[in-house]
Amino acid sequence: MSALVIGKEVDVQWNKHDRYQRIVGKVMVQPSDCPNCPKTLDAGLAQLTVGLAWWYQKYAKEQSPEDAGRYEFAEHEAKAKHVGLWAHGQPIPPLGLAEGRTLMHPKRWPATIDETVGVVIAALSDDERASIAALT
Repeated sequence: MSALVIGKEVDVQWNKHDRYQRIVGKVMVQPSDCPNCPKTLDAGLAQLTVGLAWWYQKYAKEQSPEDAGRYEFAEHEAKAKHVGLWAHGQPIPPLGLAEGRTLMHPKRWPATIDETVGVVIAALSDDERASIAALT
């Protein structure tokens, strides 16, 4: 998944900061199979599609109705196809999600996106890695 955004020019579509003053928005990239196209690939939606992310329904009202529908559908499809997180019967939710708490404080996050993605990628099967490679 890191190949989708690392070292590439991205557009971040946003309109708010969270309580830690992080930008909340969509990361848009240029599809790798179309070098002359505009940035139309939503990296977050791509992660949901292959089962590498959870969609927070709690925040759906902060998304456009179109984006909320796309994100919900992508997560539903990933679950139905048993890909990524959903390959196992009972995936473990992000820390605190099940208890309704906030996620880790940002200062405790891995130093780079590569570290985070590396942990996720290491846990994937060869088929799941191939699905990700097809997106990049």
